[in-house]
Amino acid sequence: MFSCDQCLSGRHHTCRRLTFLGCPDQASGSLAEYIVIPETSCIKLPQHVSFDEATISEPLSIGLYAVKRAFPEKGMKTAILGYGPIGMSVHLSLNSEGITDSLVTDKIDNRLDKAAELGADVVLIEDEKKALDSL
Repeated sequence: MFSCDQCLSGRHHTCRRLTFLGCPDQASGSLAEYIVIPETSCIKLPQHVSFDEATISEPLSIGLYAVKRAFPEKGMKTAILGYGPIGMSVHLSLNSEGITDSLVTDKIDNRLDKAAELGADVVLIEDEKKALDSL
């Protein structure tokens, strides 16, 4: 399976045969009812994890990784521009690190309501540059 020079060097993320689902001329999209992927790309769900819980693992992993890469410190003020699944995941990840001073922007009221419910300082601004300037 790992046969190219990149894979053999442990750099699987730069594999010369790497393809992405949904990219033209690479692999068919993943919105089909069924898709075929290599067994090595599959992760078996533990029995205690529901399908609904599993569906949020991808955006949650992005939020966790973003916070890990940002090296936030307690007492920092943070801004989250957009409170969709990934923005919410970033916010929850920050909260889990004890960083609770967050400014959230979004254009959708119910997302801002959820952000406020989870403790964010919420600002509804059409122009996100103005939101950053207000920091």
